Amino acid sequence: MSVAVTASSAGTARLSMVVAMVASATFAHAQSYPSKPIRVVIPYAPGGATDTPGRIVVTKLSEISRFQTVIDNRPGAGGTVGAAIVAKAAPDGYTLLITSTTHVIAGQLYKALSYHPVTDFTPVMQFGVSPNVLVVHPSLPVRSVKELVALTKTKPDGIDFASSGIGTTQHMLAELFQYLSATRMRHIPYQGGRPEIDVVSGRVQVWFVGVARALPHIAAGQVRPLATTGAKRPKALPDLPTVAEAGIAGYAGESWHVLLAPKGTSAEVVSALQVELAPVLKSADVEKRFNGSGNEVLPATAKEVEALLRADYERWGKVIKASGQKVD
Repeated sequence: MSVAVTASSAGTARLSMVVAMVASATFAHAQSYPSKPIRVVIPYAPGGATDTPGRIVVTKLSEISRFQTVIDNRPGAGGTVGAAIVAKAAPDGYTLLITSTTHVIAGQLYKALSYHPVTDFTPVMQFGVSPNVLVVHPSLPVRSVKELVALTKTKPDGIDFASSGIGTTQHMLAELFQYLSATRMRHIPYQGGRPEIDVVSGRVQVWFVGVARALPHIAAGQVRPLATTGAKRPKALPDLPTVAEAGIAGYAGESWHVLLAPKGTSAEVVSALQVELAPVLKSADVEKRFNGSGNEVLPATAKEVEALLRADYERWGKVIKASGQKVD
């Protein structure tokens, strides 16, 4: 019995062959990547709030996978110097960016950037968060968020809050607090360790600081914690309410840490990175080191990161507009 080969069935056969060839080429490309070390740009100084968890992840990746990495710290202008380098790099998977919430904040804060923080990058994944805590000096007569709001409303611009600089997460968390509570405090921006000295001494009364940095001072009674800033309570302070739980509805903010690639990076490269990073984030060693540095492992997919970037870009834009902040 003979079987006739119609034009339709011949076309289907050719299509199947093309699909198989493309799949084979894609697999070969994925297998050959990377063929050289990957440059990971961290747009902040070594030892900082983003550098520490980023360095933990990148170092572990080189230890347990075939991926070899080189960390390139490029601090400056709120993370925009390093981000611009990656935005302009070839989308071949050999130049990546580890960044934080300040990435989208800077996109709204700086008047003229050479890139867009959302549309000029390809999300790879989120790997962690750094919870923050609202603390006050014990001399301030408040023991809750509601009491702080009430006191602040009787003294517009009469209470100071510290931050590690204009446009930082510490600064924006305080601006979000004021935006949602209709209060005004006076911003005292610092660089380096000075905020810590002045808050502990009582020269500045309020600080939205990273949990790890705050814990020794909380234990010593040098500062009083009122609430944590994230959507949920961090593992290090499970008995302390969030700002939202303490009375400011809709408040949620923390420093997330993500891996981004230049716009146009292929799905195959993104997938290869995700596959190799998955066991890194499941490592007990990484989790222990994250927790010890005040961070928490929190993986999220590329789609979730894209949604996060877009949502936070819009959200922080509203807060920055309300605050009147802009940087040339």
